[in-house]
Amino acid sequence: MDGDIFLDGGNEDSQRTQKKGRTRKKSALTGSLESGSGNYVKILHNGIEGGMLSTLAEAWSFLQYGLELDCDTIAAIFDQWNDNGELQGTYMLDIAADMLHAKKSSCVQDAGDTEAHYERTVSGDRVERLLAVKKLQILGTKSFQGIKDESTVIEHLRCAVYLGFPAFFCQGLDMITRASDDKSGASIYANAFDFGVEIALSKPRSDEVARKLHRTFSSLKEIVVHGTLSDQYLLAISATLEYFKYADGMSLPTRFIEGQIRGFFGAHGYNKPGVPGEDPGPVRKGSHHYEWQPAKE
Repeated sequence: MDGDIFLDGGNEDSQRTQKKGRTRKKSALTGSLESGSGNYVKILHNGIEGGMLSTLAEAWSFLQYGLELDCDTIAAIFDQWNDNGELQGTYMLDIAADMLHAKKSSCVQDAGDTEAHYERTVSGDRVERLLAVKKLQILGTKSFQGIKDESTVIEHLRCAVYLGFPAFFCQGLDMITRASDDKSGASIYANAFDFGVEIALSKPRSDEVARKLHRTFSSLKEIVVHGTLSDQYLLAISATLEYFKYADGMSLPTRFIEGQIRGFFGAHGYNKPGVPGEDPGPVRKGSHHYEWQPAKE
């Protein structure tokens, strides 16, 4: 796609004014949004970007503290990831490698007035973290012991990063799609993303993506196991593992919540498995209810 993408927001008068002010020849006016929709999309964009950045930061930490590699070596690994394979041409890797070639930063905390996600919020609370370290005395990150093939571990990590990027992207697009279909709230017109979604959902492309996800999923598990045993920081990477497990799950533990809480209070309606039109069925309360405990008088 060549040119700019605009998502117009506000009332009709403001949209006409915006369009008159655009003089660039190459642009794509993709439709109209209700007021506030652009801000909502930008928030989700920041969430996607934050998840991807967190994944890459955890990969650096994994290499630095788990494998005890120096900055130049890690930079070379990131350059290699950026030159070949599924992560080829990733701008974040390009920036990361340049930063590492300039040697490590002396930053001890990272915070601002607008930070909303957990990792940066905790990073900014250094005083509280130091107190927690003193009181809890939970061991920090340790280097890996007994690694026979370092290159295999690094390849597992590359696959884990690759899986993390689409995981956060898909979650963001899912929220935009749900907001677009929400008749009671602001309508999000997501045509700006259609070119990517259509390619991803076309059958040949989706089969290819599915094969890559299937091939790399075991690597993601390997990294989470290795990292957990050595107390590595894996908030984003481990969340990616759980996201794919739930997205690909056929028997989720949420059934227990539905039965225990909603069933107890008489509000649990479910669809029956194996019944045409119900499995799979529309995303709404089902027509069946089982009263496992009669209401008390």
